[in-house]
Amino acid sequence: NVTLGARELLIKEVWDLFRGVYGLDPKGNFEKVENLPALQQVPEAQETRQKLEKYLEDEEKAGQKRAKATEKLAKEVAFTHLNRLVAFKMMEGRKLIRGTIDRHHSSNGFIFYLADHPEEMAMYEGGSLPQNALGEGPRDTAYRHFLLAQSAEMAEEIKVLFDPDNLASRLFPRPRALKDLIDMLND
Repeated sequence: NVTLGARELLIKEVWDLFRGVYGLDPKGNFEKVENLPALQQVPEAQETRQKLEKYLEDEEKAGQKRAKATEKLAKEVAFTHLNRLVAFKMMEGRKLIRGTIDRHHSSNGFIFYLADHPEEMAMYEGGSLPQNALGEGPRDTAYRHFLLAQSAEMAEEIKVLFDPDNLASRLFPRPRALKDLIDMLND
């Protein structure tokens, strides 16, 4: 039940990101950048949009229909994040890593990460407001950076799942969906 609920949550989140943030519809067509606030305000989102456009162009050149490629990417992104977080949960449960998702923003691993990254500590201390166009406050951004840093560390062993530079890593669940998913896994 947890897996089904988590998958449903993540698939919905990915489609919400596609439509609302990046202007990508289920047919694989893009809305104009001017109509999308996140692309106007968040440089990282602009870069992700460009990578999405390139991904769909490449898939189309390879003979894949845009709608099918978009659907495939949505599933891949959802499964990647679910599998990563489950892996983190299992590793922290076996004491192979410090707490990563066990207490969300209060996880031991995150606190240690902040101590080693003063710029992230400054964001963390900034709290949850103001939120950017992606719905991330400074604390959420620091936590996302931590999870991606954890992924980078794990990528040395399992590159395909934890690659912090792939498109799935750029299409990170927004804070509310991430918290809901972490709560599911912790329950």
